[in-house]
Amino acid sequence: MNNDVITLNECQNDGSCIHLYFIEQFNSWVAYGLSAYHLRLIVKQNGWHNSYRNFSKRMQMPYTVIDRATVKLLMSLIAVEQKYEEQYIFIRTSDFVDRDAYAKWTNKLQDTHTGGAYDITVETPVSKYVPKDKYIEDRMSSFSRNTKRLLDFFSSAIALIVFSPLFLFCYIAVKREDGGPAIFKQERIGRFGRPFYIYKFRSMRLDAEKMGPQLSASGGEGDM
Repeated sequence: MNNDVITLNECQNDGSCIHLYFIEQFNSWVAYGLSAYHLRLIVKQNGWHNSYRNFSKRMQMPYTVIDRATVKLLMSLIAVEQKYEEQYIFIRTSDFVDRDAYAKWTNKLQDTHTGGAYDITVETPVSKYVPKDKYIEDRMSSFSRNTKRLLDFFSSAIALIVFSPLFLFCYIAVKREDGGPAIFKQERIGRFGRPFYIYKFRSMRLDAEKMGPQLSASGGEGDM
């Protein structure tokens, strides 16, 4: 993606256009600025949930990311003008976005993460080991995704309550073994390449990752 081209396109955007650019490493499409807000409105109006939005410090604009399946749905909608290329899509609609609403949306995205916002390209101690050739689509319908989300939430809540005595026993046992922290925190890569942290009971030595992320068999003698 050419940053200057993106900036120029959004400066000339009258609020009716959507400029989309292909991100090879995530196998997804991204829109910036007014295009991102316009795309976000269409995604919400049609009940499409396979999207992600945030604010790019590099571009100093909000962005919205959608997958290939959502692009196909987008291209099927009635538009005044459409242009499709391998790395670029242009859509002009008959609707114009409200610039005041866009400004509020932009400010909200900037304020969501204290101390800074995120760019699409994410580099972390873990991400450099993870292939970035494509973003894996879940191919679930909106109903299936929302149903799964509810089931995951309630089943997890029930499991936490039922097994809380066992969790307490595990916490005390790990803590008593070597005096170190019982909970282990580790960074992983999730949807759209976003990093997140998992928390689990520690089962390895305290110095298991002193040389960085390791396979379980290479963490040192006695590491389980």
